Amino acid sequence: MPSHASHFSISLSHRGFSHDWELLGVSGTVAIKGSIDTLKKLSSPLPSETKACVQLFSSAGIGGWEHISWGAYASLLAQQSKGMHFQKMELEWMGRLAGTFQLEEASRRVGVKEGAQEVVLVRLAPKDKENKKRLAATIKAISLHEKKVEFGKTIPLPKTWSRSAEEFAIERSALTGV
Repeated sequence: MPSHASHFSISLSHRGFSHDWELLGVSGTVAIKGSIDTLKKLSSPLPSETKACVQLFSSAGIGGWEHISWGAYASLLAQQSKGMHFQKMELEWMGRLAGTFQLEEASRRVGVKEGAQEVVLVRLAPKDKENKKRLAATIKAISLHEKKVEFGKTIPLPKTWSRSAEEFAIERSALTGV
């Protein structure tokens, strides 16, 4: 599986969105001592922000940065059209990336586990000049060691699939909303 750059940034806009959105990501390694505690740390530097979404995914179940971008965009479209399957954007995004809206299965496919692992930390928020500082605060809060990671190690490819794991992950994700 290919590794990708450790940093990622893209703008997401659509005529129906109330804001232009910014998706920032960083990959690396982190030691998880308890998923709930880690997720609480993710939101702690952002107490006043209600529209920002910060999420930590296992790189093993993610196809790559394009897969993450697609999931963010699909989740924003679902939110805008009031078609979300979950009440929280973080869970909607996880379900779309995993290719299932069964929470336990989605968590198994792309969620973080306890222990040391390669992860992708992403922040989706309305465009703001402070977003990079807020992402840096989250990186520090969870003690993420930035580095390139290998994406898609646990994505099960069908034997007849001839394209990349990222293409399979995006296609599986796209079919989830159908």
